[in-house]
Amino acid sequence: MDKRNTYIVKFIIIFLNIIYAVSTLEEGRIPYFIILILLCLFNMQFRIIYFKEKLFLLSVVVDFILIYFLFDGFKGITYLLLYITLIDGVSFSKKYSSGIILTTFIVLSYLIKDFSVEIILMNLFIYSLCIILMLNINKLMDKSSTLEYLYDDVRRYSYELEKTKKQLELYSQRVRHVAQLEERNRISEEIHDTIGHRLTALLIQMQAGVSILDLDSEKSKKLLKASIENLRESIDILRYTVKDMKNIQLENIVEAINNLSKKFTMDTGINIDFMVKGNVINLNSEVQLILYKNAQEGITNGVKHGKAKNIKIHLTFEEDKVRLKISDDGIGCTSIEKGMGLASMEERLKSVKGELRLYNLEDFVIESIIPL
Repeated sequence: MDKRNTYIVKFIIIFLNIIYAVSTLEEGRIPYFIILILLCLFNMQFRIIYFKEKLFLLSVVVDFILIYFLFDGFKGITYLLLYITLIDGVSFSKKYSSGIILTTFIVLSYLIKDFSVEIILMNLFIYSLCIILMLNINKLMDKSSTLEYLYDDVRRYSYELEKTKKQLELYSQRVRHVAQLEERNRISEEIHDTIGHRLTALLIQMQAGVSILDLDSEKSKKLLKASIENLRESIDILRYTVKDMKNIQLENIVEAINNLSKKFTMDTGINIDFMVKGNVINLNSEVQLILYKNAQEGITNGVKHGKAKNIKIHLTFEEDKVRLKISDDGIGCTSIEKGMGLASMEERLKSVKGELRLYNLEDFVIESIIPL
């Protein structure tokens, strides 16, 4: 029973006793009655405010003494004050509640022993009802306290999870930023070391070809043709490098590859069939970007080297991995040599512990496998 209901019951009992005193007692005895009632009220309030087990038990004993004197001196319904003691004992003192219930019953039985059978039975019924109600209310209060405690725990864990989520998002952004810086540094070194070296060699080769043009035109032509081939390779290297530098933002890998296929078909007339198998999984941005770039490179490889007219792309979602399979009807090859495009695909897959598989059966097949 909460404090509000306890005060209501106390007020009713006190109010009934005051009505009894005003209506039945002699005027000269009313002040003494009021003093004892006030002492009872003070004692009852004292044990609630300064609740301690030993003080509480002492206050209950004082209750019994004051109520006995009230009943002995004024009779009537003053014994009803015992119900306040009973309610407080069951509500606030689990340790001594059994003893208080038994003692209250003994005192109540003694005070009303001379009353009529009807009144005795009525009080026994009210007494039993009070105990049953208070015990049930205590159980509900315990459950309510447990639920409040659990709710506080859930709310605290929710705040902690939200805080952890924000920290992880911040950490992810920092990791992504560091990865971008590392990738930019790698690309800068590649441009400086690879393309710079090739262009320097190309300049020397072209100068040599021009210098012997009048003396040996055939050798000059060979040098210039070799220069053209070196220049083409340098352009390929630069194209792959610039492609890696593009900051592609993907939200849906299925939609992105589908749009890529449609645009390539529209631009070149090459037929591309794109198919998705399995239940689509929400992949992280790094994996999506690798699959997208490998799809780009697989299409380019099939058209440029295989002279393909039809390309099939299968994106398969499995329980523990995702597969990107690109096959074409091109000329194929007798032996597979990994050029810059295939090497870039393999390098990207290694960064996420993936694997590149190449097949040269009826169709030339490039398969990217990434574990989840």
